Amino acid sequence: MMVDKKEKFTFLFVFSNSSSGGTTERKGLNELIDAFRIVRKSHDVNLLIKTSGNIDKNTKKLESKNEGLMFDMRLKSRQELTELYNSCHVYINPSRAEGFGITPLEAMACGIPVVSPIHSGLTEYLNPSNCVQTECEKSKHRFNYATNNGPIWDLKPKDIARAMIKAHDKYSFYSKNAIDYSEYIRERFSWKNVMAPLVDWLNRLNVPKTWRVR
Repeated sequence: MMVDKKEKFTFLFVFSNSSSGGTTERKGLNELIDAFRIVRKSHDVNLLIKTSGNIDKNTKKLESKNEGLMFDMRLKSRQELTELYNSCHVYINPSRAEGFGITPLEAMACGIPVVSPIHSGLTEYLNPSNCVQTECEKSKHRFNYATNNGPIWDLKPKDIARAMIKAHDKYSFYSKNAIDYSEYIRERFSWKNVMAPLVDWLNRLNVPKTWRVR
């Protein structure tokens, strides 16, 4: 599913609903949908949710009950996913915990403004100057997820909605900022730069090689 930027302002959320990638609870799907309902009261916008996993029937039914809400569960190639990012206006990340959080980084690399809390692994690349920050606070509750050694965070729908509206109303500013910042993201987090320290460390290990390249 692709959207036309000229037709309607569209927010995008991409996540994998799997045992390793996370659950709808950790990813904040319900909070996002509640926030979208708030935004729709004053803004005629869409929310496209792309997931590569299964979602429960009750969640899928929300698509028909909420105007502007769309789900896309089809598998996509890397190129198709890039096109999806670029077809939307703003990327929204309502996640309550992340080991790193690759999808906001992918959106930033595409030059798309990002709405997100800044916590856990997201602090590796997000800061108040390069995203629209969503307020959050440490949760008193726990649940099982892949990176369960760290804390989880609570996000309120009204705070997510406030950040979404801010990104919409000041889109020209945040879009220019995102485009300007995208070159740095692509360079800083390229495979070459990310893997270079690991390759250097492996080369300095004083152990005999037990393999050969064919």
